Amino acid sequence: MELFRAYPGAHLKINRGSPAAVIDALKSGDVELAIAGPLGQASDRLDVWPLFQEAMELAYPYGRAPPAAGYEAGWPQRRKRGLERVQLSQNR
Repeated sequence: MELFRAYPGAHLKINRGSPAAVIDALKSGDVELAIAGPLGQASDRLDVWPLFQEAMELAYPYGRAPPAAGYEAGWPQRRKRGLERVQLSQNR
């Protein structure tokens, strides 16, 4: 992997967790860097920058309900090669 060639001593560990768990891990020093979805009210002890602003899409088999709990699907849906595509916007 190019990252490890550029930084031979680097270690990569991938964790998953809620926004609160990510914030706690950063504050406690258990992790040094996080790539995460919206963290809500992050701490004033954390610097947070958006990585990108491109629209994201969710694809799933045509005719099934979208597996996007917590998100609101934008319309219209488009059918393409047997898949439905929707743009997602986070509920606020």
